[in-house]
Amino acid sequence: MSKKDEELKYAEFFIDRLNHQYGLDYKATSNEKEERLDAEIDVYAMSKKFPTLNLQIRTREKILKEIFANLYKQAKNTGQKAVMGPVINMNTKKWITEAITAKEHKYPLEVKQNLVLLIIGDIGALFNKDYARRIFANFSNSDFKGIYSVHLPSSPGESSHSHNGQIIAIKDIFNNHGAEI
Repeated sequence: MSKKDEELKYAEFFIDRLNHQYGLDYKATSNEKEERLDAEIDVYAMSKKFPTLNLQIRTREKILKEIFANLYKQAKNTGQKAVMGPVINMNTKKWITEAITAKEHKYPLEVKQNLVLLIIGDIGALFNKDYARRIFANFSNSDFKGIYSVHLPSSPGESSHSHNGQIIAIKDIFNNHGAEI
């Protein structure tokens, strides 16, 4: 699956849930001209009745590359070998916080105010919504228009704990912070 296809898949899941939750009519469209125009926008969510939402998707590929780079750097600094196995002990709160903070520092205010950040959480555990509300409360004042943690539904046989997916509003565009959509 290409990067653009993966971004669109997550955006469509997010938009479908947002539409259902709030009675909206958004449709997701990939930003095919990302290199030249609106580089920070991966997907546009367009509506006939509401303003366009500009989405940026932090895919697991980007997150895993950062995790592996940090593991390698840590191993190099300590003189230990970096062993990559099927299980990585990750602090989900930490890497989501780092992903948001990195984007907070990257973009100027006028960009952040019009950007909805989707953090792909598929490589971490699903959140209890009350726990998520507590650990991410400090981001409810973020300059981003919205910030969401997104888990796609599990595929049959993919996990011993099947689920229908999850979207947690770290900062909801409708000020319903901490809600599960």
